[in-house]
Amino acid sequence: MLKNPFNFLQLSKKSKYCKEIFLYTKTFLKNFDKFLKINFSADLTKKQRKTVNDILNLKFIPKVLGLKKKILELIESIHLSDKDKNKLMYLVSYNTTIPLVKPKGISVDISDRCNLRCRICNQWKDSNKHKKLEFEDIKILIDQISKFCPDAMLEFSGQEPLLKKDLLLRCLEYASRKQLNLALSTNGVLMDEKTAEQFMRLNIHHIALSLDGFKETQDYLRNKKGCFEEVIKGLKLLGGYKKNMGVDTTISITTVINDKNINELLELYDFLKEVQVDSINFNAYILDNSYFFNKKATYENNEFWVSSTRIRDLKEVINKLVALKKEGSKPIITNPITQLRAIPSYFSNRNKFKKEICFAGYNYFHITNFGEITVCGKGPHLNIKDYGIEEIWKHPDFRKTRLAVQNCKKPCLSNCFELI
Repeated sequence: MLKNPFNFLQLSKKSKYCKEIFLYTKTFLKNFDKFLKINFSADLTKKQRKTVNDILNLKFIPKVLGLKKKILELIESIHLSDKDKNKLMYLVSYNTTIPLVKPKGISVDISDRCNLRCRICNQWKDSNKHKKLEFEDIKILIDQISKFCPDAMLEFSGQEPLLKKDLLLRCLEYASRKQLNLALSTNGVLMDEKTAEQFMRLNIHHIALSLDGFKETQDYLRNKKGCFEEVIKGLKLLGGYKKNMGVDTTISITTVINDKNINELLELYDFLKEVQVDSINFNAYILDNSYFFNKKATYENNEFWVSSTRIRDLKEVINKLVALKKEGSKPIITNPITQLRAIPSYFSNRNKFKKEICFAGYNYFHITNFGEITVCGKGPHLNIKDYGIEEIWKHPDFRKTRLAVQNCKKPCLSNCFELI
């Protein structure tokens, strides 16, 4: 065992950061023996989590004397499994706001328009007049990702990316040559035979289409007559080319759980097997998914928020989905079980819902259609046209964003935490 893993922090008492570093060192050393005895394999138990939190109950320590490097060396010296080390790195990063990790998920808006006016979405209301990203901007971004965080999943998304199909294909083709992990999120309405074939020829990890229910429900939620048939057609086209071409691209569905579709979710899950869907991810409806355009939205009289009279029905559905996930049933449910089980309390507790640790800003960030990096609308509002990705990741303004995310009280059950 290391006698004193923080000998490198012997600083003058006059040091501006001496007190903070001393507290950091004392807290870590106090729990170091206890930490070494913990078995971190599998998910942490409550007792283990408490011990880890004791270890990681640290205030922000400014980056002095190569502190980040020394922490990394210390973590390496403990010889954890890759999974446990990754978990610890996120926890240390979260508790110190020193980014010891790199982003695992990056989404970028290709288009500034959407062909739908979904009732459960506000993003289509964004009509900013900023100069939009061009291919050269995204090409530079891809180059930077391939060097700084080559294992990250780069997802091309909205508003609706197929409205800029030529730009999208150029970006996907270039990123594929760089061997990046690629994903595409689309409402699926514009998927035609040629487009489906083009996508299946690219090295895309998964393509996610939006489907929230059967015909009446889907058409109402997406505010477009015939939307259900169009999405199903797109799924069948993708599935057909996937089978004929023998590719590994995952065909996925994203479903927003809301008051209108609770009774359809299990039947919809079974139906997806018929249209060659590989996986499904459930998102819990939120009042404003744009973070800007519907700030006055309330739970009262909201037709999509699951009502108190239907929470019991929702619990029954969730319990069956959890059972299907445990069985390894297909299509694969990609949500973690902890997230699924939290959905009923998310709807019933409303603004009193207690969320898990949110790692947004450590594992994920979003890039707008004009190049600005944002995490849940909380900054850092640095533009990829002005800064490199690594520079932004380590920028003081990004630390402010991470702190803002930590202090966020907004009820949320998004998928950021599952990326660790």
